[in-house]
Amino acid sequence: MNDWFRSWHGAPTDPKWLGIARRAGVAPGIAVAVAWALMDRASQASDRGSIAGYDAEGLAYFYGCEPEQVEAIVAAMADKGMITDGRFSSWEKRQPKREDGAAERAREWRERKRTQANASATTDTETDTDPSEDASAPEIDSDFDKFWDVYPNKVGEPAARKAFSKALSRASLDEVMAGARTYAAKTDDRQWCNPVKWLSEDRWKDQPGRPPDKPPPKPNGLAHLSRPQSREEYLRSERERSERSFR
Repeated sequence: MNDWFRSWHGAPTDPKWLGIARRAGVAPGIAVAVAWALMDRASQASDRGSIAGYDAEGLAYFYGCEPEQVEAIVAAMADKGMITDGRFSSWEKRQPKREDGAAERAREWRERKRTQANASATTDTETDTDPSEDASAPEIDSDFDKFWDVYPNKVGEPAARKAFSKALSRASLDEVMAGARTYAAKTDDRQWCNPVKWLSEDRWKDQPGRPPDKPPPKPNGLAHLSRPQSREEYLRSERERSERSFR
């Protein structure tokens, strides 16, 4: 026996429930609730699809309506052709028997997945013990240590190691090291780049431009005060200023 039954998309708001509710003289929500209770009973029946022996009084008590209204809903469903001779008319069509083997198929699927996982684990173990990879690992670590000594912004070392290993598949060690030395020698005040970002974006290829020269300071009109004046110079400048003011 199945532990579930099929519904269909849009079933709870299917317009046909409005017609059934109108025929039975109940609210549409009551009609839908009773219909779903009947489908649940039909799914659990030994003769799947049959609603024989349904409890109108129990359903009425549960859904807050009268037993006569439950009977009216069943009659309206029969008038619409949904129920024939005490069973759902399209049960075999909507609830195919092949679904009865779903549990067995699920067990078979889980067993296949388990077998695949075991095979994958075996392959990974063999790959992890590949002597060629073990031999290259110390060399990469040594090269990274050289890079790390040169690079100025030492943050996120574990992630930087992974980025460095990938970078060596795109460039030689000499290229990366030369770029790192050039970057470490920069004199501008821009913030240091995260090493993962620097490596991932191939920044060793950067050719930074020279920052523009600063313009000379503008005269402020007080240049004459930047050097000391003798008494004679001061008196002469004051006399000239007074003469100009009376012209």
